[in-house]
Amino acid sequence: MARIITGARGIGRVLVEDGFKYQFNRQSQSTMHWRCWRTTCGAKLKTNLFDRNDDPNVRVVEREQHDHEEDDAVIQRGIFLNNAKGSVRDNPTRPIKRVYDQHVSAIHREAGGSDQEIPDFQSVRSQMSRVKSAEVPDTPQDIDDVNIEGSWAQSWRNKQFLLHQDNDWGIAIFST
Repeated sequence: MARIITGARGIGRVLVEDGFKYQFNRQSQSTMHWRCWRTTCGAKLKTNLFDRNDDPNVRVVEREQHDHEEDDAVIQRGIFLNNAKGSVRDNPTRPIKRVYDQHVSAIHREAGGSDQEIPDFQSVRSQMSRVKSAEVPDTPQDIDDVNIEGSWAQSWRNKQFLLHQDNDWGIAIFST
């Protein structure tokens, strides 16, 4: 089954199919053309037309053989990172190390303790930090710009955390 995941740098979308990873190459009238992400491999893949930013229904029309082993470790790492980044986007108030640890624990529970290809925290920390900083509101330049709301006004257990905010006095009271 073919599916789309976010690329390693978080800027493109890549196609994963049958243990191999493909980059978008071009689009014709009726098909999308993909190529193997490895520059040394010339394998190509054609799929139906679909929106890469949506949750597409991908149908492979034609595929060529690869000259290398499957990319399972790279794909598993990409899926792990996609899931962790999604969790950071969903709740940017949580520390990224805590998000990372929860995803590692979930993989160990699902895999029965087997050690899959899990990237170490230091190798994914900066990518997760970039996602978090994109979700964090800008630093207010003036006291009147301070507006604490949404997940920023709640505890990690989704309980009300901000009790009172008074911009005239410059006071924010937090308590659980």
